[in-house]
Amino acid sequence: LHTTAVQYAVVDKQLLSKLRKSTGFSFVNCRKALEKFDNDLKQAEKWLKDEAQKEGWAKASKLQGRPMSQGLIGLVVKDNIASLVEVNCETDFVARNLKFQSFVAAVSDGVLQHGKSVSSNKVVSFSLYFLWDLFQLVMINEKTVSDLTALEVGNLGENILVRRGVVMRPDKQLGQYLSYYIHTTGPKIQQSSGHCLLGKYGALVILFMEKKILTKEELGRQLCQHIVGMNPKCIGYDTSNSTNPKIPEPDDEVRMIYQEYMLDTNYKVIDVLDHNNVTIVDYVRIECGEDIEKEKEVD
Repeated sequence: LHTTAVQYAVVDKQLLSKLRKSTGFSFVNCRKALEKFDNDLKQAEKWLKDEAQKEGWAKASKLQGRPMSQGLIGLVVKDNIASLVEVNCETDFVARNLKFQSFVAAVSDGVLQHGKSVSSNKVVSFSLYFLWDLFQLVMINEKTVSDLTALEVGNLGENILVRRGVVMRPDKQLGQYLSYYIHTTGPKIQQSSGHCLLGKYGALVILFMEKKILTKEELGRQLCQHIVGMNPKCIGYDTSNSTNPKIPEPDDEVRMIYQEYMLDTNYKVIDVLDHNNVTIVDYVRIECGEDIEKEKEVD
C-alpha cells in the first residue's frame, strides 16, 4: 500500500501530560510539538514557547493602543535590597490570573537581581528603571523583558505592559535602614530571591535612626503605610540641610513631614520622626494604574 500521508510519531501520553502541566499550553498544541520532535520533551517545550512568543508579538501589534488601567505591583526584598515593579494589563480578570501574577513576580525578581549587580562602589539608594530600560533587561534563558511580555500576551490574549520599576538599597555604613509595605491583593509567589508580594499599592522608605523608641521595623512599616495612604509628593526637609525641616508653606499638606500622621492624627510625621530621632533618607510610592489617563492625554 502506497501513501503520501505524513507519518507522525506515536505521542507518549505521560510526556503529553507533563508538557501540558509544565507549559500550560493546550493538549492540541502540546501533541503537535511532541509529534514534531518525536517525543523530545525539551525541544517540544522550546518550540512551543518560541511559537507563543511569535504569536504574542503579532497580538501585541494588534492590541497596541488598547487601554491598560489594571494590573499589579510586585515587591521582592532580599539582602537589604528591594525592588518594586508595576505591570499593567487590560482587565482585573487577567490581573487575578496565576500566569500573569507569576510573570509580575519573575520581572520583579529580575529587576532586583539587576539592582544587586550594580557596582556596590556607587553610593546610590534609589535607582529608577523606566520603560525602555525594562524592555531591554535580560531575564531567564537570555530572554529580555520585552520577549517575555510578548510570550504572556500570546498566552493571555491581552495587552500587557511592564510600565516601571525601582530598586532601593540603603547604605548600611551610614546607618540607613530599608522598610517596605505593599497592600496585598494576591498570593505570595516564590522566586529565587525569595517571596514576591503582589498588590495594588506599594512603598519603600530608607531611614536613618540614631536611637529608637519604636523598633526600626515597626516605624518603617508605619511610615510606608502612611506613604501609601497619604501620597506625599516630597519629604519636605530644607533642601540646604536634609536633616532640618524647611519653613512651612501653604502646600505643606503634600510634604510628608508636615502631614498628619495617618496612624495617629494627633501628631504630624515630623513629630513622630523627632520623637524617635529618625531622618527619612529617601522613599518611593507606586500605585497601579496611576496617572495613565494623564499620560495618554500628553501623548
